Amino acid sequence: MNKISTLSIATTVTGAFIGAGFVSGQELWQFFGVFGKTGIFTMLLSLTVLGALCTVFTRYCKSTERFYLDQAVFGDSPRWMNRVFCTLEMIIYFFLCVIMTSGFTALVDSFASKTVANTLGFVFVILVGMALFFGLQGLVRLFSLFIPLLVLATVIISAVTLIKNGIVIPPTADCSEKNILLSNPLLSCFLSLSYNFFGSVGILAPLSEKARSKKQLTVSSILGALLLIAIAISILLAIFSTGTETKALPMLEIAKELNPALAVLYAVLLSAAMFSCSFSSGVCIVLFVEKRFLQSHRKKILFILVYTLIVYLVSTVGFTDLISTVYPIFGYVGFALILKVVYNAIHRRTHNV
Repeated sequence: MNKISTLSIATTVTGAFIGAGFVSGQELWQFFGVFGKTGIFTMLLSLTVLGALCTVFTRYCKSTERFYLDQAVFGDSPRWMNRVFCTLEMIIYFFLCVIMTSGFTALVDSFASKTVANTLGFVFVILVGMALFFGLQGLVRLFSLFIPLLVLATVIISAVTLIKNGIVIPPTADCSEKNILLSNPLLSCFLSLSYNFFGSVGILAPLSEKARSKKQLTVSSILGALLLIAIAISILLAIFSTGTETKALPMLEIAKELNPALAVLYAVLLSAAMFSCSFSSGVCIVLFVEKRFLQSHRKKILFILVYTLIVYLVSTVGFTDLISTVYPIFGYVGFALILKVVYNAIHRRTHNV
């Protein structure tokens, strides 16, 4: 793939962090919305630092020409440490695919019967499996198309909702009944930052190779973070003003209340976000496994088939439950990754290597 534009990199950076939980509002509510006014500030802090980390990491990859998962972070560390990191990355990519599949099933279930939802959920994972052969180039093109539409649709839905209901931001709520893994607003802020970054390095590393310069990566990372902030604020304010936080897909319910056609449009964009997240996570897994074990085309096809079937089976656990457990756990694990990324950047600068 040839060098790509700043906007394409920015939309891919944004897309790397967007999935069913983020776009639907469920993830944003659990990590930030439950804390009311405080959650607004911690959300902005989390996404701002996330943009800074993307800048530091992609610039480091470009400078060192380390564009692969097993090289970009713990490449200079002991082999066992690198193996642990890569294994954990594969696990979170797997669960991201699972959560996206579960989210898609919940989306269809809100329009049709559970039987139809389960059937289309199975079709969803099969399509993801087929798409895994297109790699990073197909992913960048997909993000370039739908991320701008997603931002526009989200801002419009939120604006119309706020005009209709007014801006309502509740005070900081009582934390006694919250998820024990997300019981503090500041801790929740950094857990969201941590697991999001932890789940993105497998895409950000190869993406940095496609940039023309480190300056382009800086501009793209900042723009990507601003797009994330625009989506997040729009979603959270809309949920505050409608009280739809108990729904599996709050923003979809909000769109339904405004206009059926708008709901269908948002459902399509939400499905695209879920598909893209599953696609990007799956690509990271297939590339990692293919490099080591898949020596023939037939073995690759067999692996993808088995992988997609397992993803579908695990996805039946439940969308909301998966978000409230898997994301926080990997958030704690991701702190080590962030420290290593910062250390790598500082070490390279101070030692001129």
